[in-house]
Amino acid sequence: MEPLFEEEAWELFNKTLGRYNALSQKEEEIAKDIIKECSGLPLAIVTTARSMSVVYSIAGWRNALNELREHVKGHTIDMENDGLVEEMGSWQAERDRGHAILDKLENVCLLERCENEKYVKMHDVIRDMAINISKKNSRFMVKIVRNLEDLPSEIEWSNDSVERVSLMQSRELSTLMFVPNWPKLSTLFLQYNMYFYPSRTLDKGLPNSFFVHMLGLRVLDLSYTKIAFLPDSIYDKVKLRALILCNCPKLKRVGSLEKLKELRELNLSDNQMETIPDGIEKLVHLKHFNWSSDSFYSNPLSNPLSNLFSNLVQLQCLRLNDRRLTDVGVEELSGLRKLEILEVKFSSLHNFNSYMRTEHYRRLTHYRVGLNRFRYFPPELNGICKEVTVTACNLEGGKDNDDYHLVLPTNVQFFKIEECHLPTGLLDVSQSLKMATDLKACLISRCKGIEYLWSVEDCIASLNTLCLHKLPSLRVLFKLRPTDTVRCSSLKNLYVSNCDNLKHLFTPELVKDHLKNLQNIHVGNCRQMEDLIVAAEVEEEEEEEEVINQRHNLILCFPTYRV
Repeated sequence: MEPLFEEEAWELFNKTLGRYNALSQKEEEIAKDIIKECSGLPLAIVTTARSMSVVYSIAGWRNALNELREHVKGHTIDMENDGLVEEMGSWQAERDRGHAILDKLENVCLLERCENEKYVKMHDVIRDMAINISKKNSRFMVKIVRNLEDLPSEIEWSNDSVERVSLMQSRELSTLMFVPNWPKLSTLFLQYNMYFYPSRTLDKGLPNSFFVHMLGLRVLDLSYTKIAFLPDSIYDKVKLRALILCNCPKLKRVGSLEKLKELRELNLSDNQMETIPDGIEKLVHLKHFNWSSDSFYSNPLSNPLSNLFSNLVQLQCLRLNDRRLTDVGVEELSGLRKLEILEVKFSSLHNFNSYMRTEHYRRLTHYRVGLNRFRYFPPELNGICKEVTVTACNLEGGKDNDDYHLVLPTNVQFFKIEECHLPTGLLDVSQSLKMATDLKACLISRCKGIEYLWSVEDCIASLNTLCLHKLPSLRVLFKLRPTDTVRCSSLKNLYVSNCDNLKHLFTPELVKDHLKNLQNIHVGNCRQMEDLIVAAEVEEEEEEEEVINQRHNLILCFPTYRV
């Protein structure tokens, strides 16, 4: 569908406006300027006309025109990494700027919200129009290659004015044996082909000279393809800013990257590479480096992480969650002063504690730090951005021996500990938990030795969600004296499963006075569990009857309790 001509656009605007009284001469002049700003797009014209149907002052019309011009003027696509946002001082600032742009594009109906609130999309009609407009000057090429007839023609391969090309989700990419003549090309998308057409997706690779004429290439995305090697002609693209090779299972090796000194983003996540590429330490402008993988079965890398990041002082985002990687040096890591996002795993308690003692984590807006293995937290906790996971570690002597004591960041929001040997109380693992005033969720799974969580004086008041799974020694949640109370007023969700030594969860007093916000209790497969609530001491028949009455009124203690 083509954009509307001027007369058609004016007719659509007036029809949608629905005014009984004719526009004044001044209003009509502004209305025609508004239509010009809509570029003939029907959806934009209709949306704007509807919003103007309740505007009757000339000041309101002028303001609408100014706002529309601001939307268009301020948000022309001029990308860093050919993205939507220019370089700014921090990752957070760039992200905020990007969200502001997306919000404004959504407000003028050029984008629409997906069912998943994390994403926006362009309406099919708007997309088709945008592609048709871009075709007029031959700067853009967007194709889905379902068969050989859909491949770019010889004329398109030699179009020296093309700037951006997308051949995503294409069936016949294995036949891309031409060498394009695209000297002005800045963006090339070839991703998302592997899972759609697994038999024929770049498995034969691209010609070595495929990129030789792409002198201005800034963004290359080959993610989710079966490409087995990168053409030699990619390694001298000195203007390249983003190289994205996520989930390329057949790519075993990448050549030296030392000439790509303008790189801002290097994504090698979910790879099966046998060695870390040479030259990464020379990429002094690098801001985002991603080498993360949740693959359980992986061969070790042939070269270690050693002094790789000392010179990369511009790094803002560093993801190193891969069991094949050796520990990054603590001094090297803490020297990255511009870092805002960190995902890293340590293989020893000593290295883990050494990093935490630097308090470098205080600079970070997001972190996920693991000791030994590292696993992702449950989807329902995705709002959490500061996470620590400890796995397969002996912390049993932590109460009396610093060599077994865990140092945790005081601003941690989610703490997960699994498959560990623990002391009898959770806070004997780490006294830092007492100062973790931002802790929202805690998960303890498949750990031996722990008999209770904490006592009254050490309660974590901010805790919202508590998950306990397969703790064979756990006897009670809280270690209490008869006069003690526990201040867990924030606790809303409690999940307990396979804790076979646990007979009850609470006393009536605890529920009534200190757990009023509790909304969800899930208890399963606890073999000795007798009841959720039981009195601390029941010695006589009268006392037992009183407890039963208290149980009967239990629902009154949970205003939002769900069975």
